Amino acid sequence: MKKNLSIFLVFLFLMGLVSCVPTKYLSSNEKLLYNQKIEGTKKVDEDELSVYYRQQPNRRILYLPITPYLYFYYLGKSNYTPQDSLEFIREKEELELKYDKKLAEYENATSQKEINKRNRIRNKYEKKLLKANDKIENGNWFMRSLGEEPAIFDTTLMQQTADQMSLALKQKGYFSSTVIPKISYHRQDSQKVIVTYKVHEGKAQIIRDIDYQIEDSTIRKIVFSDTTNRLFNRNDRYNESVLAAERERITTHLRSNGYFDFTKQFVFFDVDSLIQDAPYQSDITIAIENPLPTLTQKNRKHKRFIVDSVKVIIDGNAFGVVKTKPKYSKYDSIKYLEYEQNYSKRVLNTKIQLRPNRYYNQEHEAETQRSLTQLNMFRFVNMRHDTTGGKFVTTIYANSHTKYNLSLEGGVAINVAQIIPGPFFSVSLLNRNIFGGGELLEFNGRGAIEYQAAIQGLQVDLNQALRTQQFNFSTNLTLPQFVFPFSKRIQQRFGKYNARTRFQIGFSNTDRPEYTRTNAQFAMRYNWNKIPFKTYQIDAIDVLITNTTRINPNFLENLEELAANGNNLIFNFSRSLTTTVGGSYTYNDNLYERRVARYFRQFAEYGGSFLSLNNRNVIDSTEILSDTLTFYRFFRTDTDFRYYKPVGKKSILAYRARLGIAKPFGRESILPYERYFFVGGGNSLRAWRPRRLGPGSYSPRLANGDYDTRFEQPGELLVELSVEWRRDLMKYVETAIFFDAGNVWMISNDDARPGSEFELNRFWKEIALNTGVGLRLDFSFLIVRADIGIRMYDPTLPLSDRWVGNNVFRRPFQNSAVNIAIGYPF
Repeated sequence: MKKNLSIFLVFLFLMGLVSCVPTKYLSSNEKLLYNQKIEGTKKVDEDELSVYYRQQPNRRILYLPITPYLYFYYLGKSNYTPQDSLEFIREKEELELKYDKKLAEYENATSQKEINKRNRIRNKYEKKLLKANDKIENGNWFMRSLGEEPAIFDTTLMQQTADQMSLALKQKGYFSSTVIPKISYHRQDSQKVIVTYKVHEGKAQIIRDIDYQIEDSTIRKIVFSDTTNRLFNRNDRYNESVLAAERERITTHLRSNGYFDFTKQFVFFDVDSLIQDAPYQSDITIAIENPLPTLTQKNRKHKRFIVDSVKVIIDGNAFGVVKTKPKYSKYDSIKYLEYEQNYSKRVLNTKIQLRPNRYYNQEHEAETQRSLTQLNMFRFVNMRHDTTGGKFVTTIYANSHTKYNLSLEGGVAINVAQIIPGPFFSVSLLNRNIFGGGELLEFNGRGAIEYQAAIQGLQVDLNQALRTQQFNFSTNLTLPQFVFPFSKRIQQRFGKYNARTRFQIGFSNTDRPEYTRTNAQFAMRYNWNKIPFKTYQIDAIDVLITNTTRINPNFLENLEELAANGNNLIFNFSRSLTTTVGGSYTYNDNLYERRVARYFRQFAEYGGSFLSLNNRNVIDSTEILSDTLTFYRFFRTDTDFRYYKPVGKKSILAYRARLGIAKPFGRESILPYERYFFVGGGNSLRAWRPRRLGPGSYSPRLANGDYDTRFEQPGELLVELSVEWRRDLMKYVETAIFFDAGNVWMISNDDARPGSEFELNRFWKEIALNTGVGLRLDFSFLIVRADIGIRMYDPTLPLSDRWVGNNVFRRPFQNSAVNIAIGYPF
């Protein structure tokens, strides 16, 4: 271990030497832009100004003076000769001759097959031509792929940057601001330039008064009724970007009140910042102008459109072929023309928000298109509006998906904290519109073998690898509305929220070293979402029957030992019936990159509700077919909050806080095993093995004194906190530094596991803490990560020995764990 670590450190040292920022290749009148920074900002975020840099320094690894990209560029350039450039030009000429000849063969193509062939040849030619031009312009493979051209300092670009920053500050309301660039040099190399942009913001311009100038009385009334949603108010700082957003908002509001052809060019802002005796204050007048007059219309006004008719055409123009003989129908004032598939008009009616004899509404148009698309019935949905002839006719075009969709998937999976790959296979069959009402019937099956190696520090013991076999089968029927006796008006209202009812029947078998369990489940759920961030789910009924068909003798011995000391976990491995009702709310605005984002999920469920309603003397178990069937009654809640904040252009700070509580009721006071909380692993505390930490300060030990990691450690109360700094290292590569804290505790009495109960006077001494570093490969569609978690505070040790962080530098891998996983931890 020490030998390998030494070799690795020597390798890093040598790489640093050869790739330090080189300037020996520069001419005497050239200088390298080494660094640039902004100083003096107090009210404006530096990141808001850094986007105006017209020139970027060469990339470095973290903040070290190491530029491997520049080194590789010069390495390639040293082997790049004029002959190579001529060779690239010759290759391009040969490429052009070759493909010109191929395209000439299909110049007069008439059949669709020949046209498609010509298009494929042209696309291939364009891609190869791009590569050929890239070679000519950017040199050999080292120069253009691994390398990066030197950032030669340019004073013109520096001044343009300062001017752009100054303009941006004035647009944000700092009219008296100044930006002055200062040039300095690296203390060890005068050819490395450091530019500092000295910013003086000055006093901000404040909005003193807001007025309107609207000639059209109808528009004036509509705008005045919506002033509470205006994006700026008196005493706000003047900001041009906010004014631009308000222009867009007013335009959308008017287009949602019948003004179909209204555009933002009719909205103006008159800003008066030269007010006597009121320095640093501005008056803003919002003006909405009428269309320019014509020869026949001197006093033109914006026209307010009322929808005359709505028509839906389904499969009328599929694959470029115009169909004939549609099926005509009409439902609730909407006309339907269906050429192939027939859909329930009652269901489609709940998704279409535009209606005849009502004002045109842009928001209703967007909701209609979104709702029809979310049915998963149509490949695409388009809308057109025809205003010729004095009528406003809306036509909705929808082309159906294929009725059946078969998906087969197989491969090798590496899941959380598993370093040995395991094979998996899954199959899915989807049947659309099975009963004609937009239903989705889906059959799913999955089989997998997963391995979990014994990892401690960086040592991997394959002989102690644990194997888990899982087989799952399920049938899901999704209906595009609520199965509930709601009125037509309520169904119409929820239609725009993508309301769904889902019935699920499933069977699963899990074969672990400790036990083999089978589950049979039936569930009925309601789902809807308020676009774009909020999602709701109500679990109207969820019935789970669990049977444990095999228990490992050693595991059974451990359960019996716990039972002898008052722990009833052994009941989890008998036949059981769990009935629950519950629901969840999810808020997620993490839909766009490089912006502040939040994720919040609240889940709650109550188990045993049907037993409680039907039996006054509620029982915990009963005899069925000469065996005991255990019932569970409990309440469980799980709260998860995440916050993402960009730091500069390449870094993100991610925070997570999670709190879970599960309280069992009844004689035995136990939860279904799947309802317990666990900590440890790649998505939890990353310095501990999965589901092995806790509860509290409980510390199971083997006969030799080592920590016993054979069995999972469930708890009833969960606290987890994490913070992670993520930074782009290079293309497709990202690094991370993280801190995790948390643990699980028991709320119920558990004498079999001393120290497991939650107590206010000591729980804070039992919060485990770890740090660590990670490396991620980000391919957009797939993120592969490897994290090394290192323990800082271990609550399973005696109180005086819990701080193990002082051993990090002496024995960095003694109290650590490796986690290889797909996706971010949160």
